[in-house]
Parts: sequence; structure tokens; C-alpha cells
Amino acid sequence: MNNFGLLYYWYKKLKYFGLKYYCPVCSSYLKNFLPGGKKNNVASKLGIVGAGYRLTKSCPVCWSIDRERLLYCYFNEFNLLDKCYKVLHFAPEIKLKEFIERNCEGEYITADLYDQTVMEKIDVSKIPYQDDTFDLIICNHVLEHVPDDKAAVSEIFRTLKREGVAILQVPIGRFLNQTLYDDKLNSKEQREVLYGQDDHLRVYAESDYLKLLDSTGFEVNTFLWELHEVFSSKGKRYGLVEGETIYIAEKP
Repeated sequence: MNNFGLLYYWYKKLKYFGLKYYCPVCSSYLKNFLPGGKKNNVASKLGIVGAGYRLTKSCPVCWSIDRERLLYCYFNEFNLLDKCYKVLHFAPEIKLKEFIERNCEGEYITADLYDQTVMEKIDVSKIPYQDDTFDLIICNHVLEHVPDDKAAVSEIFRTLKREGVAILQVPIGRFLNQTLYDDKLNSKEQREVLYGQDDHLRVYAESDYLKLLDSTGFEVNTFLWELHEVFSSKGKRYGLVEGETIYIAEKP
């Protein structure tokens, strides 16, 4: 960080200083986080967790977003990178990427189909690696954008090593009994009306999402921060999304 960048960083620290919130990523005490996300009634109507408009989406100092802060805390608490010698990260969140780069002693590969800043251009439904390659695959808020999500989950399973772990967050519609999906929707306008976001191809019901992971062969554990003794007392102050679940899929 050059001198100007450093001055601007401390300017933001002072501008947004307060004691109500705290960003665990940049260690900033904040009077508020910044709101963001799609502003429509679909998210509230479907009870979508992890999408839609949120009052505490972004940190005004480091720009980390809520789901990124959740994973940052989770990785820190459980030392998830300790035995990871090869990591594949789809659509890498900037601050989480920086954290992994600092703490992963093995090979770390960032991937995306469209983002030009990643290391490799990869379609998650056609991963160009051999079976049993990775110790950890991170694929957060990606599967809802993928036409063939079953193929994508199968590819993640195939390329994980035995006892490897995939972190697979998606937006979940709490009020849905089954996944909301219509393959006949061809326009962005139609998808925004039905799903609340024009680049989403579905909204998952949790039961269906767990069945998808289970049918692929994964053993799935869920982590809800409100139920963890450390996170439950700090999560709201960190600006975490209430009800957001981390899906930890292990290849047996």
C-alpha cells in the first residue's frame, strides 16, 4: 500500500469509527456497515437468506462483504487451511482470497468462467483436473448461476481428494418446500421477477439442496453461526447475515 492508500485507509477508519460494529477482516471499529444487494420484495417473500437487500452488507473500510466475513471467521476459528495442500477457489471473494494466500502453505488456485483477474478460466461443471486432486474447494454463491448444477456438484466431488472438503454456500429460500426453478425463463426480466436477481437460475429449498449434495456422495455438515458459542455473541456486531448457513461437504 502506497502512502496515499495508507492515508485513505486511515481516513476511512476515522470517518466510520464507532463502537456498534466491528469488522473482523480489517479490525475496524465501526458506527455502521454499508447496505447493499437487490432491493425488491422477492427475497422477503421467499425468505431468501444470503441474497437480497441487507443493511450490513459491506465494510466501509476494507469492502469485505457479509458472507465473506462469515467464512473469514469460520476459517480462522477452525484452522481449515492447516492440512490443505491444494485449494481451488471459484469466484474468489477478494478479502477471503487474501486471507488464504497468507495462510495456505500449499498451492492455491483461483478460478472463474468470466472474471479475467483469476488464475484459471474454468467452468465449474467441467473442471479440467484429474480425480482426487484438491484438499479444499470453495464455491460460494456460484451454483445458483450454473445451468447444470448437478454436473457442477459432481465435478467438485470428483476432483476432491478422499476426506477433502468443499465449502458450498448458496442463497436458500426458507419459505420454499421445493427449489424454485423454471428452465423456460429466457430473459433477465423474468428471472428477476421470479428469483429476485436476473443472473440467478434458481432459488434453493434447503431440503432439495441437501439432497443434491447427498445424492452426489457427499457427507454434509451444516454450520449456523447463531448456534456456535463464540459466533453467537459476536455475529451481529460483525454484520453477519442471520440464518446464513455454511454447507461443509466432505468426500468420504
